[in-house]
Amino acid sequence: MKKLLAISGLAVMATLAACAGPYPREYAAYDGYYDGYYGPYAGGYWNGDGYFYYSDGRGGYRRDDDRHFRHESFENGSPFHAERDRRD
Repeated sequence: MKKLLAISGLAVMATLAACAGPYPREYAAYDGYYDGYYGPYAGGYWNGDGYFYYSDGRGGYRRDDDRHFRHESFENGSPFHAERDRRD
């Protein structure tokens, strides 16, 4: 049992280390909050215009004009990590 727990712990640490990537955190993922309005979070990015663009599930992205994605916490918003940031 102890051996199984040790192996599981190592697997979790390896997975987390792989997610970190070679870039500083500010370039790798951005924290935000999402209220679930569009369904399960399937990806997206913060753009230079200040809006979040979320994946439409078909390879495209749509702008969140109604601010269901925000940098700051808000009522019914749950934390998430965006894949990338396209602020130029």
